[in-house]
Amino acid sequence: MSTVVYSSYNQYPGATSQYLSLLGVSSTGYNFATGMQPPLLPAVNLYNNFSFEVKSRPGIDFTPTTAVGGVDQNTSFASTGVRRGITSATPSYGTSGSTYPRVYRKPVAMRWIRTNGPNGNGICRNERGDWFSEEVLETADDQGNGVRFTDVPAASATENVTIGFEQSVATPTTTSSTLPLTAIVPSWNSLRISGSYNGAVFCYNTFEYTNDDVGTIYTARSLFEIPNRIDNLVTFIPDQRSSTTLTFFIEVDWIRYVSWGIYGSLISSGDQSSILATYDSNGFPASGTDVHEITHVVNNNNPNWGRILRDIIEDRQRTIQEQDERYGNSFPTKTLGVS
Repeated sequence: MSTVVYSSYNQYPGATSQYLSLLGVSSTGYNFATGMQPPLLPAVNLYNNFSFEVKSRPGIDFTPTTAVGGVDQNTSFASTGVRRGITSATPSYGTSGSTYPRVYRKPVAMRWIRTNGPNGNGICRNERGDWFSEEVLETADDQGNGVRFTDVPAASATENVTIGFEQSVATPTTTSSTLPLTAIVPSWNSLRISGSYNGAVFCYNTFEYTNDDVGTIYTARSLFEIPNRIDNLVTFIPDQRSSTTLTFFIEVDWIRYVSWGIYGSLISSGDQSSILATYDSNGFPASGTDVHEITHVVNNNNPNWGRILRDIIEDRQRTIQEQDERYGNSFPTKTLGVS
């Protein structure tokens, strides 16, 4: 059992199309036959503007494919290659049926995790395991405006959410069927990722340059690592990957929320406490935090390597005269006569 993070592009990561149709969601969903499902965020092109909202909702019937046990112990499909998918129409805790109590995790807040990586400031990592800080991604270059990670306040005080499945009661003239249960609950925020990726996400470049009076060769992987002014560019090998996959992590704080069913008023406070104590003893406390892992593919369709090379040579590289002045290499300008 876990909360769910979703977007308008993929409204229930790991769910089948049949499950989504029962929830009234028009989305492709996860196809167990092919192993395909839409990503949470659609791919974007380098330097192109985008804006996507990521929301969270209660999850009850199965663990979504974005859920992880923690950043250092990834258990999601992206790390294990195994999709957990739907385990049962009945949750691990509680009893299905509109007449019975229903207990689930209701989000109260969500946020981008900005403190990952070896330096404690990583907001995402690429497919090779290198971390990027928010500062690097939000920095604008001459093509990309940078990416912003913002908190979107709740639009209203309450929200009508779909919790999961409830079993309708069969009658002599009808058969039982599964229907989604909705509830009006206190609202919580959502998150937004917007802007355009700068060239830093394609960081596997090789820049070799000199910048002292003895000709030491310095190496950099990206334009951000090169000083604003250098003496001479010696080598430039661009990152020619067609795309990169960035992985972000989101925390969702939740509280244990209870729908006591149509006979809830008949359940004494003592019995309610006893029921909730059972959840406590089975590892479902009154509150907690889920970690979700989402990926974003950035296509490298606009590298402009020729322009970058010209910019370095024309704007960052010192002229011979500037280098001579920097290192005190002065030579006589007066013509010496011969007697």
